[in-house]
Amino acid sequence: MVKYFLRKTVTTTVCLVFILGIGAISFSKLKIELFPNITIPTITILTTYPNASIEEMELLVSKPIEEVVASAEGVDETFSETLEGMSIVKVRFRWGTDVDLATVLIREKLDLVKGALPIDVKKPIVLKFDPNDKPIVRIVAFPKSSDFKILRNFIKKNLIPIFEKTDGVATITLSGGLERRILVELDANRMKSYSVTPNEIQRQIASNNENIPSGNIIRGEDEVTVRTMGAFLNVGEIENLILKTSESGAPVYLNNVASVKDSFKDQTSICRRNLSECILVDVRKESGKNTVEVARNIQEVITEINDRFSDILELEIVEDRSDLILSSVKDVASSIILSVVICFIILTIFTGSWVEAILITFSVPTSILVSFICMHFIGQSLNLMSLGGLAVGVGLMVDSSIVVLESIHKEKKNSKDEHLAIEIGASKIAFALVISNLTSIVVFLPNFYLNGLEGIIFKDFALSVCICLASSLMVSLVFLPFFNKMISSKFKNNDRLMNISKNLIIKIEATYVFFLKMFLEKPKVVLMVAFGSLLFAALLASIISVNLMPKVQRLDLNIKLTLPNGTRIQKTSEVVQNIEKLAILVDENADVLSKLGFEEKELTMFPTSEFGLNRAEIFFRFSSFSKKDQFIERLKEMDDEQQKIKIISSSDILSEVLPFSFEQVSVVVTGGNYNDINAEILKLKIKLKEIFSSKEIQTSFDQELNEVRITFDRNRLASFGLRTSDVGDSLKTIVKGDETIFYKVKDEEIPILIRSGQEGRTGIDKLKDIHFEVDENKYVPLKDFAFIESRKSSRILNRQNGKRIGFLAMEIDDQSISSAYNKVGDAVGVGNLNENGTSVAFGENKKILDVAVNGLGIALLFSIILVYMTLAAAMESFLLPLLILFSIFLAAFGVVASLFIFNESINMMSLLGSILLAGIVVNNAILIVEFYRDEKSNFKNTEKLIVEGAKDRLIPILTTTLTSILGLLPLLFSFSGSTSQRSLAASIFGGLIFSTVISLFFIPIISKVMIEKGLMEK
Repeated sequence: MVKYFLRKTVTTTVCLVFILGIGAISFSKLKIELFPNITIPTITILTTYPNASIEEMELLVSKPIEEVVASAEGVDETFSETLEGMSIVKVRFRWGTDVDLATVLIREKLDLVKGALPIDVKKPIVLKFDPNDKPIVRIVAFPKSSDFKILRNFIKKNLIPIFEKTDGVATITLSGGLERRILVELDANRMKSYSVTPNEIQRQIASNNENIPSGNIIRGEDEVTVRTMGAFLNVGEIENLILKTSESGAPVYLNNVASVKDSFKDQTSICRRNLSECILVDVRKESGKNTVEVARNIQEVITEINDRFSDILELEIVEDRSDLILSSVKDVASSIILSVVICFIILTIFTGSWVEAILITFSVPTSILVSFICMHFIGQSLNLMSLGGLAVGVGLMVDSSIVVLESIHKEKKNSKDEHLAIEIGASKIAFALVISNLTSIVVFLPNFYLNGLEGIIFKDFALSVCICLASSLMVSLVFLPFFNKMISSKFKNNDRLMNISKNLIIKIEATYVFFLKMFLEKPKVVLMVAFGSLLFAALLASIISVNLMPKVQRLDLNIKLTLPNGTRIQKTSEVVQNIEKLAILVDENADVLSKLGFEEKELTMFPTSEFGLNRAEIFFRFSSFSKKDQFIERLKEMDDEQQKIKIISSSDILSEVLPFSFEQVSVVVTGGNYNDINAEILKLKIKLKEIFSSKEIQTSFDQELNEVRITFDRNRLASFGLRTSDVGDSLKTIVKGDETIFYKVKDEEIPILIRSGQEGRTGIDKLKDIHFEVDENKYVPLKDFAFIESRKSSRILNRQNGKRIGFLAMEIDDQSISSAYNKVGDAVGVGNLNENGTSVAFGENKKILDVAVNGLGIALLFSIILVYMTLAAAMESFLLPLLILFSIFLAAFGVVASLFIFNESINMMSLLGSILLAGIVVNNAILIVEFYRDEKSNFKNTEKLIVEGAKDRLIPILTTTLTSILGLLPLLFSFSGSTSQRSLAASIFGGLIFSTVISLFFIPIISKVMIEKGLMEK
């Protein structure tokens, strides 16, 4: 292959131009995402049962659904959250399960249980988790000349249709603002005097608000449709609706017993941007669409809207997920470019030839373009993982080119025919080069068999490294010799630069030979350092924190606020406003967005138990990290038992695409009844508070509801001629209101709410005095036939795998997740069975963490085994690969020392770096050992063979190692988007340095022993 492309100049040139062109086109076609496409095998089943109590929902809905879906194939665990009138069942399948197929299986199981559910239960809604459910763009709208009261309706009618037509947009949700509603406020005293009941009013309004098609009549030769027009044309018609005729024959109008107002709905959500009330517009993209492209389309639409409606409103983007993606990708791309520059400088210094440095450096972008072609055809996107693989691969890409050029140089010295020397030099090293790259590639094979979260995330990284190594191998064997043939003879090197390089190399070689001879005489020193480093590495690793992913410093901050249940949204707004003011006081340049309460539409789209008028989310973006830290400290002083503030620092970038955070420790208590579970949770909370005094510990029993329960005396109820359904419906209309009727204006439907006035809904005494008609003009109060009591009840009931559970949760963003779990486990007695029948276990986050870390640990072990098998097959020896393999273990100290120095944790990225390192560090040992095997017969003196062999391979080893190490510096010292790659870079950086230094002395010493004992035969 080498000979063919060297001799076919035109063919090689055409192939090169073709590859560069297709590579550039492939790059432009690649999708840009934050992470690879992550499919979470979780299905959510949302079921509503109007007016059902929480106990009824659990018994009649949640439990039957849990039981039937648990038998579906591939189900790992089931969870349920039961609220009043709502059941949320989550089914988690084993990793690797096809979510679309799982959805079909769940629907089939639900068909089986349909007949066992109560008649009034709504059809269950099946939803699958999609990371795209998070808004990609968040927009705030402020009024200009228009009234804020009509802003939401204006956006709904005029702007949402424009957004929905935008390519890639899936759904639009609005939060905040006011929605128009016709309010019919009932006056209990006037209703009593006119002998009118709430149910009568509801029926009269409904029956007098209809346009009814009445069939056709024949007019001549035509058929004409007959339609009765009875719908209300204006609010005045509603007010003047005749309800009945009094005994005197006078009509009783609706405005005699109620006031009719064209007003607005009670707010369930409020949004503010920097203390100013606004409308929040959340835009979500279609599954499979490119986030960056969709965000760009939305930005264009916003510009168009602002120009078109400039006198009415102003739209402003407050959050754009594509910004994080683009900044992260640009940072990694910048690191790649900087790495190439660093490699060029190092190569120029060690080769003494700027021409050869350019040749080798040029192989990097060529290899990357070849990689883009492969990535495009296998459907891979540009994301943090794939670009991270390319960034790490930059230093490795030049290794093959350096080795090829070195081999060509040697042949040129011994041959008069330069072209023949290039041909022989490249061909001679080809097999060894393939084996060397193969060891770096095979280490990733176990990664492709990981089915958990770690496998999904890191397959792109593994693919990128494998692709770029294979690409660089092809470029170094095909195009580099061709470039050398075409260019090297036409350009002269700078003699001064060559002399500087030669003198530097001579000094380095002399220094190395001096120390090598010294250590050959005292081999025990090197052996003690080597084995001592392994022991020290184990000790150092025990004090390094363990997390799932590296923490990323961001100026963003997210706060979730929870006030006591029953808190009105106005009170929630006051508390949130104080927090907003504090943020702006601390940092006048802070950007603050708050969202209070909830939108009913969101509950059906994204079911969760974390909603209520007592809840709020506040998003901050500070101008500096010091301001952010100062605000957090001030905020903690405001927190108390009544207002629970959950601070989410967003340091775990993986949480951007996952439905859970790994910065939270959760403990699950399982038992027979909720009283025992609650008692156990309270005990555990006290224990944990003693250990983590500064942490907010949340429990599943924190959010109890204040409830008024009405129980009927059935005998008295019957004596008055009343039925429970009639009383219940009337109470519902008076207290909650009836909103089943709509007033139609053009293309808009405005709900009509029939409800008692504010005066009739304040306090239990007012409730007791609600009167019901038992005979004509005879009324009895509710207290005469019902018992009314105040009590507390659970807001939510939790179950896991068919058993009742309770839980505790605590954020641990400022410490190691492993140490936090150890402390919590010791304190709460995880795995123990308590006297009351309850047991304690960690939540699902711990299980996923264990599976991920253990999976990568096993992958590392199998990678080492695969490297050994590859070397054994190539060398036809079982013993020699063990010598080379020891380089991997020597790297351990460098890895943990580097993580410690750079304040990085042991996480999935650093473990991935260790896997990659296993394939890299053996290359240096291979170069030395192969020289000894090839040249052993040419040396009578073993020590001279050892010294000359090590000296001969020193500069290639230093050059390849330095380009790899220094190529990692941009990633290692990045403080922006590519900080997620720092753990990866740190593990390779330290491991490569230490293993190279030790290997340069350890391998020759052990090789000398093996040669003397006849154990290194070719």
